[in-house]
Amino acid sequence: MDIIHTMRVPFDWLKDFVDITKSPEEAADILTMVGLEVEAVEKLDGDFVFEVNVTPNRPDCLSIIGIAREIATAMNLPLKHPEHDIKEEASDDGFKIEILAANLCHRYAGRVIKGVKIAQSPDWLRNRITKCGIRTINNIVDITNYVLMESGHPLHAFDLTTLKGKSVKVALAEEDCNIVTLDGIERKLPPDALLIWDAKNPVAIAGVMGGSETEVSDFTHDVFLESAYFEPTSVRKTSKALGLKSESSYRFERGADIEALSNALDRAASLIQQVSGGMVYKKVDAYPERFVPVTVDVRHDRVNKVLGTEIPDKEMVDIIKRLGITVDLHKDYFTVKPPAFRHDLKTEADVIEEIARVYGYQKIRTTIPKAVISGGNSGGKHAYALRIKDIVRKAGFNEAINYSFMAETDLDIFDITTEDRRRKAVSIKNPLKKESSLLRTTLIPSLIENFMRNFSRGVRDIRIFELSGVFEDIGRPLPLEIMCLGGVYYREKKPSLWKEEA
Repeated sequence: MDIIHTMRVPFDWLKDFVDITKSPEEAADILTMVGLEVEAVEKLDGDFVFEVNVTPNRPDCLSIIGIAREIATAMNLPLKHPEHDIKEEASDDGFKIEILAANLCHRYAGRVIKGVKIAQSPDWLRNRITKCGIRTINNIVDITNYVLMESGHPLHAFDLTTLKGKSVKVALAEEDCNIVTLDGIERKLPPDALLIWDAKNPVAIAGVMGGSETEVSDFTHDVFLESAYFEPTSVRKTSKALGLKSESSYRFERGADIEALSNALDRAASLIQQVSGGMVYKKVDAYPERFVPVTVDVRHDRVNKVLGTEIPDKEMVDIIKRLGITVDLHKDYFTVKPPAFRHDLKTEADVIEEIARVYGYQKIRTTIPKAVISGGNSGGKHAYALRIKDIVRKAGFNEAINYSFMAETDLDIFDITTEDRRRKAVSIKNPLKKESSLLRTTLIPSLIENFMRNFSRGVRDIRIFELSGVFEDIGRPLPLEIMCLGGVYYREKKPSLWKEEA
């Protein structure tokens, strides 16, 4: 199951991009009203830090600018963007970029920066990233993390002198390919893992983590700064296969902004030059296929019919434009072209939802939906299952409802032999976690987990049951589903009152 990401957002940093006149508490309420729940507001070092819950479908809000954009939209204020001023050298230093897996890496850009001085970051930089919950390392790495939090786009810095050859290539892993990552662990790479290579070896796992041999250290003088767009499914598969997650992989998995990566690169190069000096060389940008936005037609009358509102056409268009979305006007409808940072806007319903949340749910009057109610018909297996459940409930048991998954280790824990038919489990192709890698062949693991959860919370009279399907691999496209009933009964024996001490 995908989880909500909690992001720490300093209030003072937000005010760099939108002129907020409201108090931190009022700004937090505004964000919550437009769909970004602010879980807490913490006062820290003379600033306020919001803990914002960002849902998986909104990667555009995994940044300070993204959150600022939401406030600017809600308050109808202009959004400012980060500035960058680079004193650029005349050449690109002859650095080459080659993309050999264009279906998995749609764009890769970089800059060579020579003569940097590695040191502790200045106070303003350290304060901002630590408020966001990021550990400070050195000025170069801190700047990549700063721009990550600010723009939402991941960057990576290589020690240029450790890269073999004046080039990098983006390609899949070769057979028996290993890399020691920044956490010091040597990892065997799956064959479909996308990697960054120098002339000889893999130097980073694309979108997930860099390699230790090319990391920026206290002895670094020259760096190669990377900004790229990797296919979300590729990053997700590699991250899951390796059990390795990072702030970068989380963003790449949900879809980065392919159009923003160049600005993020320039912003980081500008800050590096400002903080640690150095000569910044021209950008090298491999962009095989340009981004083409999808187009979505939205009917004026459909918006109001779905929402039960009477929003004027002009106001609808104004809301969409405030979100940074291009709009083409027609007689009875308008055509929306979502920017590269809005992967979630694909249908007319998606756009209507955007109009609703910015317009304000509180302004939409409550109406009872029209529906035809029929008597329904319950019979056969369903009626039989209801009857069984009713009997068990009347015996004093509570029904448990669990997911139909289990871990491979569950079969070993419960000492199920290899000859047992319950070993014929169906594997899930892309499980969200190891504990859900198989369709369950027995109800026992789920019920024991239910029991342990209740027992650990002090419950000593436990009566639970489950009537649900288990699955068996029978060598056909679809598994065999068998309806099973299972239960757990536990009750501590208490001494009679007359035996207890006074």
